[in-house]
Amino acid sequence: MLTLYYAPGSCALVSHIALQEAGADYETLALDLTKGEQRSPDYLAINPHGRDRKSTRLNSSHTDISRMPSSA
Repeated sequence: MLTLYYAPGSCALVSHIALQEAGADYETLALDLTKGEQRSPDYLAINPHGRDRKSTRLNSSHTDISRMPSSA
C-alpha cells in the first residue's frame, strides 16, 4: 500500500492522477501547510526537507520509502 502525502491545491494532483490511472493500491494524507504540518516530526522523519510530496510504501518494518518524481 502506498501513502501519498500532499497539500491541497499543489501539483501533487499529477501524482494522484497517475496513481489512480495505474490502479495502484494507495491512500492519501493531506498536509495543511498553513499549520506547518510539513514540519511536524512525524513528516520530517520520512521527508527531511519537508517540501516535496512524498509517497511511502510500507513493508513489515515500515522503513521502505520511495520518493516520487516532481512534475516540474
